[in-house]
Amino acid sequence: METSKKVMSVKEVTEYLGVSQSTVYEKCAEGSLPHKRLGGRILIVKKTIDDWLLSDEPNEREVA
Repeated sequence: METSKKVMSVKEVTEYLGVSQSTVYEKCAEGSLPHKRLGGRILIVKKTIDDWLLSDEPNEREVA
């Protein structure tokens, strides 16, 4: 899924990363996936995800 959106919902992130919604919610809850809450919605900046995926941090294996 290629998106030009700057901010994505949990559903869009799951499609973009190919993981379950529960995985995205879990990563947000534990603080390993930076996000913002707006009302009842969780919003995630696409650049944050892209930077996170390109980083050399050793704990990224959990999301794969």
